[in-house]
Amino acid sequence: MSRATPAAEPRRAIVGVGRVAMWKGGSVWIGRDTGQAQPHSHHAIQITLAAAQPFRIRGAATDAWHQTSAAIVMPDRPHLFDGCGHAVAMVFVEPETLAGRELVARHRQHEVGLLCEEGLAACTAALHAVFEARGTEAELVAAAQRIVEHLAARSTGPQAVDPRIARVLDRIRERPDAELTLAVAAAVAHLSPSRFRHLFVAQTGISFRAYLLWARVGLAVALALLHI
Repeated sequence: MSRATPAAEPRRAIVGVGRVAMWKGGSVWIGRDTGQAQPHSHHAIQITLAAAQPFRIRGAATDAWHQTSAAIVMPDRPHLFDGCGHAVAMVFVEPETLAGRELVARHRQHEVGLLCEEGLAACTAALHAVFEARGTEAELVAAAQRIVEHLAARSTGPQAVDPRIARVLDRIRERPDAELTLAVAAAVAHLSPSRFRHLFVAQTGISFRAYLLWARVGLAVALALLHI
């Protein structure tokens, strides 16, 4: 796999000064002095938006970097990111939401796609302005949700999954750090473990264990950002 950057380049922390805010089915991570991430993937759709100076991003299977101010990464696609020391916001959307499914339908032809939709720059500026003004968590969430709704032309609220799986997703989001076995999750969904396992994959595209891991990683990163 190609290295994310030549050995001579200085390494920076992913986020120098940052905040995170979450809502049901999504989150926003925003910070100054953003650095470089090694090849990685995650289950959520990633919308990356620069405040002023561009960042670099590429799929892990290609050698070509894209220098851009706005990009979208599809779920579970390995990619590399370099904030180049600039202010960047990352909006994450779970693909099980209606907005998430619309984003996938619109952009699935590219693992990493560049965004140039009319009006996106204004929405991005509004999000970064909330961050710079030390706005409330509710204000950050509202600004990030406006971006998702602008790109998806759909509300960020409802989910598009089977209600039995939705109950389990809600439980994971509420306490991603809590112990939750497949057997207990199946009981929450009122399904046998084998039926739950297959239905979870069919509805979300990944295994129950992988989704739980993604939720816990997201919590860990959020806590780290909150303590910067």
